[in-house]
Amino acid sequence: MSGLTLSFISFVRRPVSSLLAVISLIIPLVAVGLAITLLVNFRESIQKYDTSVHAILGPKTPDHEIILSSLFGVGHVDQIIPYGLIDHARKPLKKKDWELNRTFGDDTVNVVKQATPFMEFAEYNGYKVIGTDNSFLVRPEKNMNCPKVSRGTWFHNKGQVVAGSLVAQKENLSPGSTITADSKLLHPYTGQPLWRKNLTVTGILEPTNIVYDRMLYTIQDEPFELYNTAIPLNLMRETRNNMGMSYALLWLYDGQEHRLQDQFDNYTVGKTVFVSKQIEAIERLIRG
Repeated sequence: MSGLTLSFISFVRRPVSSLLAVISLIIPLVAVGLAITLLVNFRESIQKYDTSVHAILGPKTPDHEIILSSLFGVGHVDQIIPYGLIDHARKPLKKKDWELNRTFGDDTVNVVKQATPFMEFAEYNGYKVIGTDNSFLVRPEKNMNCPKVSRGTWFHNKGQVVAGSLVAQKENLSPGSTITADSKLLHPYTGQPLWRKNLTVTGILEPTNIVYDRMLYTIQDEPFELYNTAIPLNLMRETRNNMGMSYALLWLYDGQEHRLQDQFDNYTVGKTVFVSKQIEAIERLIRG
C-alpha cells in the first residue's frame, strides 16, 4: 500500500487522535504565521515614533512594554507611579544626591530639559484617552517637531478633550463634538466602567504620522478624579494626594543618562528606559 493509503486508513480507524495530531501541527503554524505578520507590519512602522524623546520614566515593568505603549500605542501600562516624580524630574538635581562623597555646598546639575506626564486611564471607541498637560505641545529644542492644534484650541478645563487627527477622521469629530469616555477600570460589583464622562472636543491635532494621531488628550484632573473612586475599592495603588501617572516622556541634557538612572532607578518606585537602546533591541528581535 502507498503511504497515502496507510495514512487514510489510520485516520479512519483513529479519527479523534488523528484529528488532534493535525490540529497540534496547525496551531503552531498559525501562531507562527500571525507572529510573522505582526512583526512584518511592525517593522514598517518601527521608525514612526517621536524620535526626539530621549527616555521614558515609568513603573518597574519590562522595558519593552513601556516603549511599545508610550511610543507606539501598543498595549497599556497598567501600573502607575506617583505624579510627584514629574516635579522631581523637572528640578535640577542636587549634587549631594548623586555624589556620595560630597558633603558640602548645594551645587546642582541640570539633568532633564523637559518632562511630560502621560496617564493612560480611559478609552473612546478603542482609542486611548490620555491625561497630560500643556508641556505636551512643547519640545525643548527648536529643531524638534512639536504637536500643534490645527483646529480649535487645546483643553483648559475638566470636561474638555483634544483629539488626534486619525481619531477625528475615523470618528468624524470636530471642535464642539461630544464623546463618551470610559475608564479601563471596571467596578468590581457592577462590571460597569468605574469612570464614565461626556467630554467636549475643543481641538484637533495636526497629523503627526505617529502614535499621537491615535490618541485623545485631556486635563490631568480627570484621571485624578478616577483615583478618588478607585483607591477605596483597592483597584489602584495609593499614591501621594491620590495623583499618579503611567509614565513621563523625558528630554535630557547631554551626558546625563547615568545620573538620571541612578536618581530614579535606585531611589524611587520608578525606572528609566532609554529610547534608542530599546528601539535597537526591538529591531534586533524583528530581524531575528
